[in-house]
Amino acid sequence: MACNCFNNPPQLTEKSFKGKIDGCKCTCDSRFKAEENGRSFHIERGTPINIIDKIKVDGYLLNSNDFKKCDYLFIIKENPKNDTDDGDPIKYIFVELKGTEVTTAVKQIESTIDIFCNEGILRNVYVDGVLVFAKYPKNDGTYRKSLASLNNKFSRKVKKFHFEHKGIKITYSPSKNKYS
Repeated sequence: MACNCFNNPPQLTEKSFKGKIDGCKCTCDSRFKAEENGRSFHIERGTPINIIDKIKVDGYLLNSNDFKKCDYLFIIKENPKNDTDDGDPIKYIFVELKGTEVTTAVKQIESTIDIFCNEGILRNVYVDGVLVFAKYPKNDGTYRKSLASLNNKFSRKVKKFHFEHKGIKITYSPSKNKYS
């Protein structure tokens, strides 16, 4: 089933950034995946629908051309095993679906996480950056340096930062906290 939640621009009357996020959530059963040009990110089948939020970031939540931003944000609202009970989301997953410009993709994820950090949204949560690419980057060191910089920068700003990258398709299992 195709998601139509992001076909029309959101009618955001909320002034707070957190309120704007709430107004940009996918409300259909397609909130378990994001797909573009043959690349895809999926949440594992069997995950309860009520613990997942999907937000289209680029061109929807953040529609300014002044800065780069990632494609999607997935919010895991609780641990499926119910190990936590504080009511706060436990993980924010920033997803970029990219062709071959992987260094640009890392910058898109970085600038989006920066915005959320500056708004105070990511203080006590786990944050993952996820890049799904069509072609593995050249081994010229540029990509590795941008990843190292990203890890260094956000490991001090959020509870825990992790970056995952893979070609064509990535699936995340909230119950195992693992990517495949």
